[in-house]
Amino acid sequence: MQFLRKNNTLETEGEKKSSETITSAADSLKKERFSYITDFKDGYALAINALSKKLVIIDEDYEVKEKTPYNNQGCPEGWRNGYIVFYNEHTFSYAIFDQDLQRVSPREYYRIEYDYFKDGYVKVTTTDERRKIMKVGVLNSDIKSVVSCGIYNDVKYLGDDLFVGLKSQSEYEWHNDESTIISSKGGEENILHTVNGVVLNIFVYDGRKYYYFENANHKYGYYDENFETFIEPKYEVLGKVDEKGECIFVEDGITGKMKFSTREKKFRKPM
Repeated sequence: MQFLRKNNTLETEGEKKSSETITSAADSLKKERFSYITDFKDGYALAINALSKKLVIIDEDYEVKEKTPYNNQGCPEGWRNGYIVFYNEHTFSYAIFDQDLQRVSPREYYRIEYDYFKDGYVKVTTTDERRKIMKVGVLNSDIKSVVSCGIYNDVKYLGDDLFVGLKSQSEYEWHNDESTIISSKGGEENILHTVNGVVLNIFVYDGRKYYYFENANHKYGYYDENFETFIEPKYEVLGKVDEKGECIFVEDGITGKMKFSTREKKFRKPM
């Protein structure tokens, strides 16, 4: 039987295998303390503690050598599109990290939306030093800004790579008579138009886009694809177009139906 020399004692091959099994089991237990570990480089790796959710630096024995201020506790949970969100306990802000656990977002943010990377986009929020004035922007799946953060108080996704940016007149007064339409196609921010009223939705009819909006008097109308007024905003209710090409409306408290293409209206006769 072959013998191997170890720590000035003689050890059989069977004893060596038993020792390796014990060591492997111990390493497995240490490893299980982490929900995620990057590749080791120069004897160290980054890892997420399974219990505390902290981002830490570990050695090849899976021992924590250093803690970082980042953790995933209370953040949008899980990995999305190959990214994860961490909270910085020192700056009280959030950032996006990649699979190497390196920060990839341009900066840290006051807020990152919980449904981040829904439709391939993530909405991020910055704030002033008093944490009162909020400014909202949008990053795409390549972590590239497609709606500048610092201009709009809110940004809503309309679909088809289009966003509407909204502003407020002050900290406390909502500015609801103007909105900016922004396209993110091609990964670039392109401001298409600023219109009166708040655009709420996009409607496609007969192959053309129409923008449903609300004005400052809380009346509803439509812009066409060139942002010209297609239906004047003078309706308390303006419904979706049905299979007959008609929509229900309420004007001055009276209900009727409108032929969308011609805007011809038929009022319901009072009972």
